[in-house]
Amino acid sequence: MKTNRPLIAAEPAMNLGDVCDEICSLIREGLRVVAARQTNEEHNSKFNQFFVCQPPWFGEDTDPLVAKRWVLGLENIFDCIGCSDEQNVSFACLRLKDSALSWWIVSKRYLNADGAAVTWEKFKDLFYKRYFPSWLKHEKHRELWKLGQGNRTVIEYDEEFITLSSLVSELNPDDSLEARLFYEGLRPDISRQLCFTDNVSYSDLRNSALLVEQCLNRKDV
Repeated sequence: MKTNRPLIAAEPAMNLGDVCDEICSLIREGLRVVAARQTNEEHNSKFNQFFVCQPPWFGEDTDPLVAKRWVLGLENIFDCIGCSDEQNVSFACLRLKDSALSWWIVSKRYLNADGAAVTWEKFKDLFYKRYFPSWLKHEKHRELWKLGQGNRTVIEYDEEFITLSSLVSELNPDDSLEARLFYEGLRPDISRQLCFTDNVSYSDLRNSALLVEQCLNRKDV
């Protein structure tokens, strides 16, 4: 007895080109998955390394020195662990709190509306406009140019000098200008015994001033 089995149409054979395309597509997808996994693992690793370094918080403080040091402290960590520009911004935002966090929430809303990518330089520009505006930076620069040692020791004078200098570092074009400003602010009895040239560095001049001060103190004993 014969059974009438339904005829099944044979699937058309794939040509060699189609097979190669299919294999290439699978390879590309596999590479994409591996790359995405590696990127995610790398991000998590950077994230953990960042917090192991105990990054500073920034909140309601309006002292420009605190704002500047916060940025410099974060950049030291970023350089150490090798963060990307995007990670710099995202990690920094995690260390904002109180009114600073509120400021960033509002600022980010406007940036997202414009569709502009937030680079680290853009973040710093916005941050400094809020917490260390240009008028204040120039005021600190004028303070640096007028700074004098007075009755203080060289160490005490240097502490204020380097603090002001760190706030306006981009306004001082080179080390020779910094050295000249330091020299001109020294007490006359110290500066007269120093041989100042345009090639002397700030650190060398500072050390020479300390040595002269020690010699003067010994004479007074």
